[in-house]
Formats: sequence, C-alpha cells, structure tokens
Amino acid sequence: MYEEIKRGIKNTSYLVAATVLAQIIGFIGLVYVTRNLGPVEYGVYVTVLSFLSLFNIINLPGLKKVLIREISKAPDLSNKYLQENILLNVLCSSITLVICLVAINFMDYDQSVKNLITFFAVFIVIESLSGFFGVVFIAKERISLLSKIAIVKQIFSSTTYVCLIYIGFGIYELLVSHFLILFFYLIFILYITDITPTSFMSGIKWETRYLKSAITFSLITITTFFSLRIDIIMISIMGDSYEVGIYSVSAIIAEISDNIRNLAALVFFPIFIKFFQKVKNPLVLRKMLFYSVSLTLFVSTILFLLSSFIPEITTIVFGEQYKESGEILAILLFYSVFTWMILPFTIASQALKKEFLILKIQIFMAIMNICLNYFFYNEFGLIGIAYSTLFVYSIGGISQTIYLYFSLKKVLIETG
Repeated sequence: MYEEIKRGIKNTSYLVAATVLAQIIGFIGLVYVTRNLGPVEYGVYVTVLSFLSLFNIINLPGLKKVLIREISKAPDLSNKYLQENILLNVLCSSITLVICLVAINFMDYDQSVKNLITFFAVFIVIESLSGFFGVVFIAKERISLLSKIAIVKQIFSSTTYVCLIYIGFGIYELLVSHFLILFFYLIFILYITDITPTSFMSGIKWETRYLKSAITFSLITITTFFSLRIDIIMISIMGDSYEVGIYSVSAIIAEISDNIRNLAALVFFPIFIKFFQKVKNPLVLRKMLFYSVSLTLFVSTILFLLSSFIPEITTIVFGEQYKESGEILAILLFYSVFTWMILPFTIASQALKKEFLILKIQIFMAIMNICLNYFFYNEFGLIGIAYSTLFVYSIGGISQTIYLYFSLKKVLIETG
C-alpha cells in the first residue's frame, strides 16, 4: 500500500498547493468584499448561494462519484460512461430546478432575497454539468491540469469580485459575475475534455444501472450537508442576514482544512479502487488506522497552535464589525480534525462499494446537528451553532472510525 499512498500524496500535493494558492487569492477577495459590503449585505449574498447549494445536494450528486469509480477502472471508456449518464444528470437537474423555484415561495425571506434566488436558480444546472464532465480529470488522475484550472478560476473570480465592489456595484452584480464564471468554466471543461458535440450527442443513451449506487452516494452527500452546511440556512431562518454574514465568514475559513481533506479524498479514491482490486488483506486496515491517528494528531496540533491567535487576527483583517466571527472561528476550526480522522476509512468503504456503511452514522449526525443547532442557538446564541458542529463531528468521527474499521475488516475477510 506504500506505493499507492506515495502516489496519492504526490497527486494531492499538486491540488493542495493549488488549493492553498487559490485560497490565499480567494481570502484576499473575501476580506475586501466582506469589509465593503458589511455583515448584512454579505449575509444576503451568502443566503442566496447557500439556499441554491441546498438544492444541489438533491441533484443526484452521487452520480459523479460513481463515474469516477467506473472511469478509473477503464479510462478509455470515459466518453461511454458520460454518454450513458448525461440524460440522468440533465433530468435530475431539471427536476431540482423546479423544486427550488417552488420551495422559495414558502420561505420566510424578504421579497428581494426571494427574487435573487429565483433569478439565479439556473446555477443548479450549470454547476451540475460542470461537475459531471469534470469527473474525467479526477478519474484519469490528471491532477496537475486540474490544479492549474483551479488557480486560474480563483484568480479570475476574486479579481472580478474585487473590481465590481471597487467600482461601486453590489450583490446583484456579484451574482451575475458568479453565474458567468460558472458558465464559461463549463465551456472550458467541455473544450479541454476533447468532447465533440456531434459525436457525443450521437452516442447518448438512457442507462440506469448505476442509479442505486448514485443514490447511496447522494444520500451520503445529503447527510453531510445536513450535518454541517445546513447551518447557514438554519441561521437565515432562525436569525437574520447580519448573523448569516457573521457566521459565514467563520464557516468559510474553517472549511479550508475540510476542503483540502475533500481534495485528498478525490485524489485517493481512484488509487484505493485500483489497490483493492489487487489486495483483500484485512491487515491493511492497521496501516489505515495508523494513518488515521497520524492525521488526527497532525491536524489537531496545527489548529491548536492557531486557535489562540484567531479572534484577534480575524478582527484586524475583517474589521471590528466581524469581531464575533473570530470568537466563533476559534471553536469551529476543530470540527475538521474529525473529518481527517475518518478519511482513510471512508475512501476505503467507497472503493469497496460499501458506501452504505458510511451512511448509517451520517444519518445520525445529520439529525443530531439539526436538533442541536436549534437548542444551542436558543441557549448560547450564534456561537451555539459552532458548539453544535464540534459536538456532532467529535461524536460522529470517533464512532465512524471504530465502526468502519470493524465493518471493513469483516468485508475483507469474507472477500479475501
């Protein structure tokens, strides 16, 4: 397994380097935008994007994970897999778009917020198609190219947002630019994947054999959303735009570690698939446990060293109006320790087609997070949402690591 881990680390290093650079660029843009918009206006902007992302999770996101798994086994058949599943992707996107447009009418938002969400709901379709065709780069391990694309996209996005705010534009123009960037990103993805529209369209067919696995992966994505990213939506309902703006600054910074973790998961996924095609020895789980403990200690040490400086630095960088964001961030940072803890075992479960094992505890975490968000928000105020996230992920992360270790051990013994 050492060679596979070495190759994964090499591939991950490309994405991590690109992500760090992109995050630095994005952070500079975030600071400028938040300081100039203020918590209320920025809160409206985040509410619109968060509400739309809520519907992305029911847009069968697990289909992309299935495609990565299948294409990584037979890279030469990538076009075939895309042709067999494009209709399913478009159908799900269309249904999701309709559901979003209906659901917004039942939300207790200001009419201006509702109008923005309605107008920009087409984000759902554009993002879905970008992710659908982008799986080819991950499955074929073209990580260097993917890294370069990520950097260019972030530079262009941040520069555009800063220029718009500097000129004097507001939320509407930011959302328009966000849409245009997504649209041109999709066009670029199609161009560099060498997909010829005529030949691709002629080979399209309706295929549902991967639907069951796609639904399972999608349920994992949905429960992950409800165990973390639902927080902004709940704040927008229980609180106001000001609190959304304050908390979202903390959430965006706290998710940097989790974003790097998710990139590592994407990179190692095809590598684990190929590894477990050759190896079924349950002793490999001991190495995975070692990596799990090592990652936990490494990430927790870094975050502990950073946490004491976070409140003061956040106030200096974002301004006195975001002082509360720093206090929240000092708590919220630590949830990602537990996402790193479970990383080796969640990738292995998906590679062995046992993703349903992950779902069991994820459902529990999602339910617990929603309940605790409501209770802790009323008890402690906005920082209570951070307490809820940390509590849920600490309990869920430890439980999932133990459960997946013994479950996968049984699977490997039976199939080995």
